[in-house]
Amino acid sequence: MTSQTPQRTQNQHAQGAASPTPGALRPEALWAEFTELLNSASSVFAWEGLELDDLDRAEGLRYLARLTENAIANMMSTASPKHPRFRLLSNGFGMDNPDNHYLGAPVDARYTYRVTGNVGRLSYLSFAAQNQNYAQREAITGGADHIDASQLITDSDGAFAITASADERPGNWLRLAPDTTLLLVRQTRADPTSERWVDIGIENLDVDMSPPPLRPDRIQHKLQAVALYTAGAANWFVDWVRPWLATPNQTTLSDPAEQQRVGGDPRILSQSGYWTLAPDEALVVRFVPPPCDYWNFQLANIWAECLDARRPIWRNNATAQVDEDGSVTLVIAHADPGHPNWLDTAGHRHGLMHARFVNAAENRRVTCQIVDFGSIASDPSDTSH
Repeated sequence: MTSQTPQRTQNQHAQGAASPTPGALRPEALWAEFTELLNSASSVFAWEGLELDDLDRAEGLRYLARLTENAIANMMSTASPKHPRFRLLSNGFGMDNPDNHYLGAPVDARYTYRVTGNVGRLSYLSFAAQNQNYAQREAITGGADHIDASQLITDSDGAFAITASADERPGNWLRLAPDTTLLLVRQTRADPTSERWVDIGIENLDVDMSPPPLRPDRIQHKLQAVALYTAGAANWFVDWVRPWLATPNQTTLSDPAEQQRVGGDPRILSQSGYWTLAPDEALVVRFVPPPCDYWNFQLANIWAECLDARRPIWRNNATAQVDEDGSVTLVIAHADPGHPNWLDTAGHRHGLMHARFVNAAENRRVTCQIVDFGSIASDPSDTSH
């Protein structure tokens, strides 16, 4: 009996394929269209100037898979602007902060939403109304509005409610622009021993119904959106980092206006750069953090993915050893030189670096200097070479 069951199933499938119902979907054709469009994301490997090695290529494949995962979670989820919910956004692109917990919910400015939670004891908590349409670069308009915990009206226990809408509302209000598609939450935790992620909820105040079943006529659009997002984001971020390659081992201050246009938080000042090291070299990084709520300095790979956070690939205001004059000295090297602020290249010969200062009045430049690794390993306290 067991051996006959597959045969009956195959016959049933064959009969169904031979006589499709009127208006039936053609899944094979739609899937072929999707995979062909998705395959266009591989064009990132042909970009000139990246000087990819096998580790870069392997991470590039993982990068495309992560972008696809993120796109699938966005486009195929049962959550929608009518029935939103926050989900944890996949880290691994856009210079993701290892101290951050990113949440996102789909929204539409035609509706009014209530966002609830508690400010907790985080170093930073912010909410952003964004349009990040990576499928169409010219359509990226970034952040319509931002609000952080310091601006929120809360009760005595830290609980809050934010109204997100196109028209202004009393109390905590987050403005939605006509093209806003995402409500992004950034939770920043400098010290995991004393700070905890907080729970954030969202509800659509204008819709009182259960989510409907999937509309068959929408699946082609959803698949196309996944592929276009993946290919668009992959190429967008490569294009973003390429200018830094021309000036290795130094940082470039971000343009606050451009940073906000592409979705950056206006309360975060940053600078980024490209580093490259020979096996016997180290890069000494120095800066004086401005007064701020939080800062960190991190390493990333050539795809702007944070390196493995299980390794010492970043320091922040809670973990870095600060010099007597208030400055911070970091040492980027392939092996541990014995320095308290060593940043591990995690097997990479090159990559990206990024500094951010939250709620700072100025973006103080980071200075970088190539030195001989042996000189630091022999005397970790001396980085004045």
